[in-house]
Amino acid sequence: MKERRLWIIFAMIMCFTGIISSNNVFSEELETIQLEIKYTNGDIADHNDVKIIVYQDFNKSPIIERKLQGNPDFISVPENHRYKIEVYVNGMYADVGYVQVKNKSEKVDINIPLSGGLQFEVLYKNGHPISGATVTLKSQDGIEWRKAITNEDGKTLRYWIQSTVKQENYYVADVYLGEIFLTSYFPIRLQPGLAFEQKIITDIPETVEELITVNLFAGGKKITSNDEKYKVTLTDLKGNYVDSSELNYRGDAYFSNLKSGSYIIKITSNDIIENTLWPQQNIHIIGDVNKFNIFRNMEEINLQDDVNTSDEKSQDTVIIPENELIDTCNCVAFRLDGVQDYWLNEVQIGIMNTFIEKKAPITIGIIANAFGNDKKITDFVKENISKSKTNFEVASKGLGLSPFTNYEKVEQNDNLKKSIELIESTTGIKPHVFIPPDNKFNTDTLDILEKNGITHISTSLINGDEPPFELKGKEVYRFPQIASTGKFNSTTNVFEGLSSKQVVKEAIQGIKNYGFAVISIQPQEFAMVVNSTYVNTLNQKQISELISMIDDFNENGYKIVSIGKINSNLVVLVPEWIKNNAGWWAGDQIDDKTFVQGIEYLVKNGIIQVTEKSQTTLNKQTVPEWIKNNAGWWAGDQIDDKTFVQGIEYLVKNGIITY
Repeated sequence: MKERRLWIIFAMIMCFTGIISSNNVFSEELETIQLEIKYTNGDIADHNDVKIIVYQDFNKSPIIERKLQGNPDFISVPENHRYKIEVYVNGMYADVGYVQVKNKSEKVDINIPLSGGLQFEVLYKNGHPISGATVTLKSQDGIEWRKAITNEDGKTLRYWIQSTVKQENYYVADVYLGEIFLTSYFPIRLQPGLAFEQKIITDIPETVEELITVNLFAGGKKITSNDEKYKVTLTDLKGNYVDSSELNYRGDAYFSNLKSGSYIIKITSNDIIENTLWPQQNIHIIGDVNKFNIFRNMEEINLQDDVNTSDEKSQDTVIIPENELIDTCNCVAFRLDGVQDYWLNEVQIGIMNTFIEKKAPITIGIIANAFGNDKKITDFVKENISKSKTNFEVASKGLGLSPFTNYEKVEQNDNLKKSIELIESTTGIKPHVFIPPDNKFNTDTLDILEKNGITHISTSLINGDEPPFELKGKEVYRFPQIASTGKFNSTTNVFEGLSSKQVVKEAIQGIKNYGFAVISIQPQEFAMVVNSTYVNTLNQKQISELISMIDDFNENGYKIVSIGKINSNLVVLVPEWIKNNAGWWAGDQIDDKTFVQGIEYLVKNGIIQVTEKSQTTLNKQTVPEWIKNNAGWWAGDQIDDKTFVQGIEYLVKNGIITY
């Protein structure tokens, strides 16, 4: 009985507590704050670039942080509290208002400083104007607010943008010539109501007087005039002819006195089929890199005679290729360039998340001094590093955007060392992969890598990194960009994504040529574009293309790895012509002796490992029928290279084929 009374008392207490709690909840009824923002001259401010942050009472964490939805705007908040409302325009602190909300709606007017006017004049090193340069204006948090193109006088239109009130607020101007990054100018501060002209003198010459050299390569072989008569033609990005030069006996084509800018290289010869193997290539000439390499696509050309299908057996002409057998990982690596705070952070995260969801490795290149303050992207990177260091590889992009070729060796070393320290302090991971800013490097860069713990450098084929690219036995491995997921459109002045079909094709060609492919990704290629400006919204169409790329590689047997793992994934790769021989041998269209020529090639190139050193001949023993069956299955892709090679090794070791 006593226990029952206790339970009744306990139930009454709980019920009473619930009533009190319920009353407290309902006492926090919502009221509305009408917020109107005006300039100090009384004009109503445009709401589009305005953000508000609302604090309750004396709390340091905001309860509301969002863009203004109109002007005036209406904010719903609990009553019986004091509110602090901070206003930010174009990323700049503008002003603050306070209001006590009791049991009725309140109206708050906040007067903010007038905008300031800002016009840029962009000049070459010699002081002459640069026409057609792009100037993007960003706030200190990396968000882009304005973009303009310079006219023939090197001047942009005049921006009217929020003036700066706090010392820690400023603007940054990034200057590009086409897709070439020229310079970053900051801090820029503006006075309310005043027009300001900012002159930016870049470090590039109007005309590059030094000799520009173009070399052609087929695989690892440098081509000269002794191979074929080749002409190298330069056009501007609109296809207008600029200059041309014929390849000489040293394998060089020369150009001089070219205006700084981007050009298209076209390779032609007297051989129509040969011409189809040379890709058009964009190069950037601004005086920092004066040597460019162009690589021929190594599509196989069938050198075999037609197979005679008549009853009478005939002997096909067997031509063993002269080109060297390359090591291969039969793999592809994706690298995301320019990972940084704030700027397109939703897009950056969306790209990385795609790889995480597909369980595919990715290498992320972090701009060390622009990373670590944006909690959203920093936490995302750190969380996924902790989950999988294998699939989420961190690389250094150095400090800032300036190419390492602009610095002396000591400065390069300091830059790289500091970048590694910053990334390690932020992520807990010491990077061993280096992606130079703008893909540019020189011998000084290569000299400083090993002592800074860098084991892999990833640049670009076009910027002077030339084969061979060794996949084993090196202290520092060079694995340059072979393809990219997008390209710069000089007409719209934005990066545009490419189709998965095109990127996969270029990557597979790279694997054929060099044994691997690195595909670079720029965040801009996956951002939505509004009025020629990137916005921080993921382009789902381009993400679908990225997913298709990943699926295509997986379905076609190409392994996706991080850059640091390329040299750890070597595979056995047998040349296609040997596979053709095997098929013909299995079908009795070539004799045993001809087939053995192919086996000899495998032995000489180390694909088949045998200990004896004598002429490869077919033993007088009868070749078992199952061997020819294996050869036929392999030729028909029913068994893989490794299985076929294991079978041939067995024949060699058991004396059926001797070497």
